[in-house]
Amino acid sequence: MPLESIASFCGICRQTVSIWLTNWETKGICGLIDKQGRGRRKKLSPTEEAEVIEIVLASPRSLNKVLAEI
Repeated sequence: MPLESIASFCGICRQTVSIWLTNWETKGICGLIDKQGRGRRKKLSPTEEAEVIEIVLASPRSLNKVLAEI
């Protein structure tokens, strides 16, 4: 199956599919596991995150109110 078809089916770019296949061929199933530290770092501290969750749970249907309070 062409890389373009796989990429289109998965909704990703062709280069990502190529990387996946290379990792599979060189490292097997372990090559497909996401490595720790990938992605954007959190902007909120654990304390701030807990506060935001508490505010959202108090007013889950009024996110404009939540944003104003945050």
